[in-house]
Amino acid sequence: MAEAAATGQPQAAANTKYYMKNAVFSMISLYLAHQFAGYISNREDPIACDVHVNDHSWFGERRYESLRFFDPKKTHHETQYVAMRDGVDLAVDSYLADYLWEKQQKVPTVLFPTRHGRGYTLDFPFNMFTRYERKFTNPRVNAYVQRFVTNGYAWVSVDVRGTGASAGTKAFDFADAEVQDAYDVIEWITKQPWSNGEVAVFGQGLDGVGALLAAASGHPALKAVSVNSAPVDVFQDALFPGGIKNDKALNDWASFTGATDRQIRWNNIPTFKPRLMLKHFGGQVYRVDDDDAKFDNYIYQHTKNSDLAQELQDVHFRDDKLASIGVTAEQLDAIRHLGAIAASGVALQTSAGFFDMGVARSSILLFKYLTNSLDADTASLLPELPKEALEAIEKDATHHRLTLGPWSHAGVDNADPFAQSKQKCFYHLDEVSRFFDHHMYANRRKITKIEDELPVHYFTMAHNRWKEASSWPPSYLSDETFYLNANKEFQAEPESEQSEVTHNVTVKPTLDAVSRWNMLDHLFGLRPMYYHDRTPLADQYATFLTSELPLTEITGEAELRLFFSVDQPDVNLVAYLEDVDYTAPFPNENKRPGVTYITEALLNPVHKTIRPDSSVHSFKRADSREIVPGQVYEAVLRFQSTSYVVKRDHQIRVSVGVASPPDFGSAGEKEATKLTIHFGGAYPTKLTLPSYTGVYNANVVPRAEVVDDL
Repeated sequence: MAEAAATGQPQAAANTKYYMKNAVFSMISLYLAHQFAGYISNREDPIACDVHVNDHSWFGERRYESLRFFDPKKTHHETQYVAMRDGVDLAVDSYLADYLWEKQQKVPTVLFPTRHGRGYTLDFPFNMFTRYERKFTNPRVNAYVQRFVTNGYAWVSVDVRGTGASAGTKAFDFADAEVQDAYDVIEWITKQPWSNGEVAVFGQGLDGVGALLAAASGHPALKAVSVNSAPVDVFQDALFPGGIKNDKALNDWASFTGATDRQIRWNNIPTFKPRLMLKHFGGQVYRVDDDDAKFDNYIYQHTKNSDLAQELQDVHFRDDKLASIGVTAEQLDAIRHLGAIAASGVALQTSAGFFDMGVARSSILLFKYLTNSLDADTASLLPELPKEALEAIEKDATHHRLTLGPWSHAGVDNADPFAQSKQKCFYHLDEVSRFFDHHMYANRRKITKIEDELPVHYFTMAHNRWKEASSWPPSYLSDETFYLNANKEFQAEPESEQSEVTHNVTVKPTLDAVSRWNMLDHLFGLRPMYYHDRTPLADQYATFLTSELPLTEITGEAELRLFFSVDQPDVNLVAYLEDVDYTAPFPNENKRPGVTYITEALLNPVHKTIRPDSSVHSFKRADSREIVPGQVYEAVLRFQSTSYVVKRDHQIRVSVGVASPPDFGSAGEKEATKLTIHFGGAYPTKLTLPSYTGVYNANVVPRAEVVDDL
């Protein structure tokens, strides 16, 4: 025995030395990778965030920090299985300040339901540096856990059914079973000795849709919900923008979730730094206990989860059925639950980025639905607004909040083309903390200052200011319409004579860059690249210019009503709204000369609007048509929401072409090679901009001097 021990000690020492050597090598590699990534992505030197610097919050110079009572290092953590009404076990983690645990004081709870793992394993030797007994890390929400635990909340994370360490099978994401599970988990929370019986729910990205399902559960303990970057309408605003399949995001999503559900480290991470971390630091969802048989059984149950990419392979309309499940694509979002969410009476805060797929449109839809401010056509496609929602609005004008900023998916990066260093200065955590403090702690309402604010906040690019409003779009805007003429220009009045322009379709990647539609790329550190000069792209599109404009703010959804014909029946249309600047710079002006991306619109024109003079699409088969070569059709392309200032003497360029790889796949077997745009006479192709001549400064927050050098 002594001899064995003697021989084992050098071996253990050698193993430790080997692992430490690998760890040091990994850390050096990580540093070099970070520096190299900064070099090749042309990142600028970091700047000091302050009021009116990049997207720094309107709250003021100092961040909102709530009331800090407890040391984040002194946190009581428990992980356990909680059985749902049908007996399925969900993995649940709870966090509470040690003091509150010892005294069993009752506090409100923040619930975080996730299908991406409530925490992750750490490899040796990194598992030596975690304070948690089960040796895991939770990088996605660690800052949130620390903030809320130190500020007197309990935090509960749960792996939703069929994912992580939980049991069950997920036939598809956001199934009705998740609504029932959310109710059961909230019920469990209210029965804990540390619960005061009140719960808030937080979610970001597609986890945010899960948070909305919790709101739909109708549990009376639920008081507030905050979601960031949640595509309420998953069909239109994430997977099928304009009815066009977002191939790259869909395939990445299916591959990523398929791997994590099976406890496999995903091997398609697009960036070196996260790939290195996953290989050497850790990455599987961590276990609840040491029962191998139970854990293996639960992971085996996950292998029966459907592959969303395969299920949607032949889906083209919202009411098409998935390949093997028997439900329609409508079941993949929270739209069908809007009535229940509104009826619950919960206060709801939603935030989204202007460069995050179509999620800003989803957030706007949710806010306008809850505040009864939708247009009649859109409202006709949604559940009827229950009276409870109207009563909640009348009781508290700040009950629901909307924030729109210049961000990528989940607010990971600042994609504002004019941002200094492309650096993000806005902390979503602060806004979530403010909102929950306002609704969960009556004695903190004054310090949150929410009652002094209007419910809508949005960031205007080029103006570089946060603004507030009582509704969306803000009331000071009006529509300005431009008609296409024979000189490929836009003018104030329609042409009387018919003309046309034929464009030879270019089916190839328009840019070797990350777009707004690559959601997983955003999450792994690839920022949407919209700060480049788009001048060279002119030969790939049919381009049309306005005359030089006065100083103009565009805020909301622009629209292009396009009359077109094609030589083959299959085509996916895309239109870009761009800012053309060939003016000389003012002294110290922050400008990017050339052509700058503002926003874009997508449409598979088989989708008609719900009526001829409407701008709203249902994306259902009943509102579709066949495209016959040579026949002229009207297509209504609605640009993604934005807020952007076009400086004086700039022009607006509209570039029209076809959506192409790598984001979008083939339009069909008979793809168009020629796109003809018709205008004048019976074909009044026109661009409508929600705009304001000048820059509206009355609603800038925080209040400051007027910016008049634009």
